[in-house]
Amino acid sequence: MPKLNADILYLIFKELHYDKRTLYSCLLVNKIWCETTISILWNDPWKYLFGRNYAKGLDFILKESLLLDLIISHLSDEKINNIMSQGIFFTSYNLYKKPLLFNYINFCKHLNLKAIDELVSDSGMRIIYDDLIHLFINENATFTHLYIHENFDYQIQLIPGAEHCITKVDFLSCHTNITDNVLYGLIKICKSIKKLELIINEKDNNYRIAELIENQKSLFNVRYLIGSVLELGCAIYHNREKWYYLENLSLPHLQVLKDDNVCPVKYLANMIEDTSGYLIKITLNGLDYDDFNNKRIIQAIYTKCPNLEFLKIGIKNNNILELENLLINCGYLNGLFIPEDSNKDGRYWDDSEIEFFDILSLFEVLARSSPANLFKFKFRFKVIDAIQMEFLELFFDNWKGRAPMLLQIAEFYIGQNDLVEKYKPEGIIEKFDDDLYGEDFEWD
Repeated sequence: MPKLNADILYLIFKELHYDKRTLYSCLLVNKIWCETTISILWNDPWKYLFGRNYAKGLDFILKESLLLDLIISHLSDEKINNIMSQGIFFTSYNLYKKPLLFNYINFCKHLNLKAIDELVSDSGMRIIYDDLIHLFINENATFTHLYIHENFDYQIQLIPGAEHCITKVDFLSCHTNITDNVLYGLIKICKSIKKLELIINEKDNNYRIAELIENQKSLFNVRYLIGSVLELGCAIYHNREKWYYLENLSLPHLQVLKDDNVCPVKYLANMIEDTSGYLIKITLNGLDYDDFNNKRIIQAIYTKCPNLEFLKIGIKNNNILELENLLINCGYLNGLFIPEDSNKDGRYWDDSEIEFFDILSLFEVLARSSPANLFKFKFRFKVIDAIQMEFLELFFDNWKGRAPMLLQIAEFYIGQNDLVEKYKPEGIIEKFDDDLYGEDFEWD
């Protein structure tokens, strides 16, 4: 087998970054394969430990202990002896008697301060936390991803090597109550952030985050998360007036906007209105806006987002014609997700107060004005009776001559299968599901 260039190997192995078994087998081939594989495994070592649905059982504890021991092995003999003199026990003592094959720390591109905090807390060795922070933040490291937990309170710009190793960070995840100590350093050093994940806190939010955002030259993706749905779900709603620091926020090159019913609609509309046509994906979850705000945000989209490809948004009955303007002006739209009945105003009410969604008008507008690229649809409203099934059949009839649909509808009427099967041979429907699955903009 001819020798492969290390750069080519890296590109190949990078595609296997979730296939641990295959990567582990590559460690034993030769030195080049081993080093290349190590660089992949250590790019983000935390994901193998703190992945989705991880549970802190015996297997996890063992892996956690071995990872921590390996990290500690990068410390100087003097520091290790000092730690052990304080009664700290290491799982693999002999690990420190052998020279390391690589400086694993410098392969790491994801600096996850939360993961480091959990490692030392779970092991009962918080005494070494400061040493590990200084171990990772050094002049030989270069990080692309930075995760800061809410209890981190270092003057990060004063840590030796920080200005070099985090200056190229393009992804930042932090809490909105981040301290001034940390935020000042980020504002000073990080100017190339492309993706920002803000974890919303109930109180003590630091509104200087707006300064950090405005300081970025390439930011195109801002994501808001609620730190704890159980604890903060109601509190976030009642404290939305405190979001005024977003009122004048300008992100002209923003490409992806996602809000999970956290940011007030007027500020979302402001952000969209201040963009320069780069937005390609908008996801707006939540129904608690009135006709006026619903109309405003739709108008902002069709006047400022000519290149939009994917949109998830609730539509009020009174604004279905505004949706038609959006379809006409957003010619590149490829996928549309209209979530739950958008006429509920986010309230719980009895049947006497229900204003049913005008499915007929929606289907008429979609058939009449959808751009040529649009053929992927998700609807989360109830098609509950034979009359509404007739509306859907009319929609299918009017779709003839267009690209076959990829269609998902939640809570569909029991007679859907026969109707859908009727239109598949005619090239109206390529794929249909009577439930929603996958990500918001995933149909295949």
